[in-house]
Amino acid sequence: RFHYHGRVDWQVKVRGIRIELEALEEAVGNVPGVDHCEARVIQGGQQLALIASGSGIEQGPIKEAAANLGKGYMLSVVKIVEKSAWKFNTSGKLVRNHVPLTEATSEEAAAPKSGWDSFDEEGTSELERDVAQCVAQLATPEAWGKGSHFIDDLGLDSAAFGKLITLLRQKPALSKVNLPMLFEGPTVEALARAVESQQRDEESDESDGEAELEDEAESV
Repeated sequence: RFHYHGRVDWQVKVRGIRIELEALEEAVGNVPGVDHCEARVIQGGQQLALIASGSGIEQGPIKEAAANLGKGYMLSVVKIVEKSAWKFNTSGKLVRNHVPLTEATSEEAAAPKSGWDSFDEEGTSELERDVAQCVAQLATPEAWGKGSHFIDDLGLDSAAFGKLITLLRQKPALSKVNLPMLFEGPTVEALARAVESQQRDEESDESDGEAELEDEAESV
């Protein structure tokens, strides 16, 4: 039985037409032989791509299944891969954006990939970029952003979380990040928000302490 995996913003626009990636993946998953698939919007929203694996599958039936959903679901790119090409997290969910759509040249394959190069900085704060720079040293997805889930989308596990904490604590603004904060806020955006909340609480406690000292001094 086919299952679609992972966290993703399911409603997207392709060539100005709003579509549901979940509906597309479910339709392609019903094509005989398909065991896993992942849909992506590429070229700045101008093209729809799909990667699939399975037994004896071909592009034709996959494109037909997509087209049957409507005009917005016409596939520009279909890539068929071996099941071993996928990466799964510790919960058994497929890690999105792990399989490249294009084959790397020998020079590209030899060059180290940087997760920072594929991070979408648009709309991010300085603190979020600090967090992302640390995460980028442990994950190299084809594309990700501040809302990408550390486990479901980037494939980090508990061992990687330990390394991530070490990297984060090297930055002054992130020196008090701990493991529970990673599990409770497993995205760049959520972790940065938790750190900001932690800083506000500390500032509030300091203000309360100073006020108490002033009150004691006045009463003497």
